[in-house]
Amino acid sequence: TFNLAAVTEGAPMPANTSVTVTEDNRTGVFGEIEYKKAGTYEYTITEVNDHVEGVTYDTTPHKVVVTVTKGEGNELVTDVKYDGEKSLVITNTFTAVKAHVEATKEMENGYWGKDGEFTFTFDLAAVTEGAPMPEKTSQTVKKDSPTAVFGDMTFDKVGTYQYSIT
Repeated sequence: TFNLAAVTEGAPMPANTSVTVTEDNRTGVFGEIEYKKAGTYEYTITEVNDHVEGVTYDTTPHKVVVTVTKGEGNELVTDVKYDGEKSLVITNTFTAVKAHVEATKEMENGYWGKDGEFTFTFDLAAVTEGAPMPEKTSQTVKKDSPTAVFGDMTFDKVGTYQYSIT
């Protein structure tokens, strides 16, 4: 999400001063601004930190300067510069994150066999197609180690991933 704010007092503003971009629509357009007189108008565009895990946001206020002049036919003409350039690209970085899944076996009556010899096997499967998986997808537990900890999975894309444990 990006916000547009006027730096120049009294600068005209578009109807929409906040835009959201997505992977499919990467260009944010605030809308048209109507200028009624020549002058130099300064704005800032700032990205909102949405606190998505693994994402490093560029929250630097980017300077936008709109220079409005009179053209040959006395019409108003605009020239827009973003941080001194003709366009603005704001780049974030995503760092892969690791996570693991675990399950603990409890016996309702506490009985794990005469000498604690009962063992149970848990299997992990991805419900979400293409979801990262740990190296080992099967874990066996017993009385003295009842928690199955599946190894780290590396997530290199933001999303919701579903798994099943049986």
